[in-house]
Amino acid sequence: MKGSEPCRVMIVDDETLIRQGIKHYFNWEEEGFLIVGEASNGQEALELLDEVQPHILITDIVMPIMDGEELTKIVKANYPHIEVIVLSSFGEFEYVRSSFQSGVVDYILKPKLDSENLLAVLKTAVQRIPDFQITNKTKDASISIDQLIDKLISGFDVSENIEEVQNSFPNEAFYLLGVDLSRNPTVLGEVKELVEWAFSEIMDEAISYYMKAEKDSCFYLLNVKEKDIVHVVPKIKECSERQPNIGFVLTEPFSNFTEIGEMYKRWLLPLFQYRFYVPDKQVVLQSDIMMDKESPLIFN
Repeated sequence: MKGSEPCRVMIVDDETLIRQGIKHYFNWEEEGFLIVGEASNGQEALELLDEVQPHILITDIVMPIMDGEELTKIVKANYPHIEVIVLSSFGEFEYVRSSFQSGVVDYILKPKLDSENLLAVLKTAVQRIPDFQITNKTKDASISIDQLIDKLISGFDVSENIEEVQNSFPNEAFYLLGVDLSRNPTVLGEVKELVEWAFSEIMDEAISYYMKAEKDSCFYLLNVKEKDIVHVVPKIKECSERQPNIGFVLTEPFSNFTEIGEMYKRWLLPLFQYRFYVPDKQVVLQSDIMMDKESPLIFN
């Protein structure tokens, strides 16, 4: 039986606000679901499917590069075990009809998208998964680390359960690490092993927490003892030597878990943008871009 694990869900929509809204409609884990990935078009979704292995795919119909209609056909042809839910607007009936012919569970009109409708359709999709039964957690269920980090990055209130999650990161210093896979996106698995080797084994009780993957990149939260701060940058550079086609970006250390959202938006994302101008620089540090903390440099 698969009921002992949460039902894994992936969201595909080119509108960031729609994806964020869906992710925060309700406590997914409390309802027996887990959001394992998101993408902004069908092509990105296909590149992530093998990595995140969802049970259910929620996809918009009209998207650039690859729309939801084509994505549905490819998914049902190559991953028939994945159930698909389609989001559409009022004028997209022909697309919706075509997606039903490909085997989608149901569709939801975006203007009527809310937590109640979405949860009902999700439960219908689960019923189509052989031998799978979702187990609702109690109403005081703990928020997961993934969910809390995502809320911090998205700017949502995280006052509940913050202490419990902080206990999972007992060391004094935090870093955000980004990995640029654009030159070699097929080595994500090797990069995971490399980062785990560098921080979990080499440093005393260091934690390298895999936060999420996006198109051609992935992100880590590092938590190290204060005495090991001096080893962090050398270890990142050693990782870059072992994977010369991969780029790494690293923030300065910070001391409070709740600063993740600020560090992600204010420093980590601009570091990725900066790499565009120095593509041959394998390791980019926050200190490299000489930003003034009061008025950070923004790249278009």
